[in-house]
Amino acid sequence: MRRREVLKAAAVGTGLWAAGPCALSANEPAATGEETDVLVVGGGTAGTIAAIQAGRTGVRTMLVEMGGQLGGTTTTGGVSFPGLFHAWGKQIIAGIGWELVQQAVALDSGTLPDFTTATPPGKHWQQQVRVNGPLYAALAEEAVLAAGVQLGYYEFPLAVERTGSGWRADLAGKGQRRRVRCRQLIDCTGGADVVGLLGLARLREETTQPGTMMFELDNYDVKQLDARLIQRRYEEALRAGRLKPGDYAKPHGQFIHLLASKGANAQHVFGADSSTSATKTRANIAGRSSVLRLLRFIRTLPGCERARLARMMTETAVRETYRIVGETLITVADYTSGRRFDDAVCHARSIRWTCTTNRA
Repeated sequence: MRRREVLKAAAVGTGLWAAGPCALSANEPAATGEETDVLVVGGGTAGTIAAIQAGRTGVRTMLVEMGGQLGGTTTTGGVSFPGLFHAWGKQIIAGIGWELVQQAVALDSGTLPDFTTATPPGKHWQQQVRVNGPLYAALAEEAVLAAGVQLGYYEFPLAVERTGSGWRADLAGKGQRRRVRCRQLIDCTGGADVVGLLGLARLREETTQPGTMMFELDNYDVKQLDARLIQRRYEEALRAGRLKPGDYAKPHGQFIHLLASKGANAQHVFGADSSTSATKTRANIAGRSSVLRLLRFIRTLPGCERARLARMMTETAVRETYRIVGETLITVADYTSGRRFDDAVCHARSIRWTCTTNRA
């Protein structure tokens, strides 16, 4: 008996062949219908806080997240130093976000920065709060559930439509589909994904901020390294193409600083884009390739022969894709002049910095 016939005979006994080659799809569940008052799409920092706030008011709230944990760039992306909550020696932002940050620092036996002194220009990072990313994700999840929010991981919208009483969203997840009707729909995807599905206006700059693959190195003593020799080797590697622009975010900086910080927020992925699965795949591949180039180069440096990769995030943190075109568009002039809006709900500190970009 030929191999295909053997497999067919075996499959018939289990009922797998009955519906032909696509039999496995016969068990795929049909879309179920559900209703909620508020549907939040995206469980990053904004979506998590929005869902907790809605749940605490007592309305039925559902939060769906494409990944497997909450926190977005803070947790999955590894940019785990939120800020700024204080400026000019006083607190200017509080609320649920500050509540979660305080809990994460306390449960991790950490310490908060000294907020009583003003930071010099360009030193705003001194008042950023360092948090344990996985711990923050767990605390955020705990707060979401405590607020009575229905939480769904590994789900994303396939289609969204306006209805007479609100919105209808078709959600797809692993092994399931469901149609959710809601009165209020909040797009916290970070890239205006829901707005795009609705065909509404989105804004995207020609040049966007680069992404970063966050990582951490160890197993070397930076005090024993020859900074001048390392700088020469670094510049030679750049010229020879063994390292590429973006592998170190400061191409004209001192490479010893990357080694001293053990990596940290030191790398750029130019053109990183998370707006589609294809572009996000490319961003992740580029980020990991960059870290491998750095690690292999670093291990050639005197004193770093046994350097190792202690930690690397699961995906490249992307800073900018699409933005929602809302009722009010904040301009550069608004931002830099500190414009005051009549319906303002918070204060935010204006920070000026220079960001190196590469359109290639």
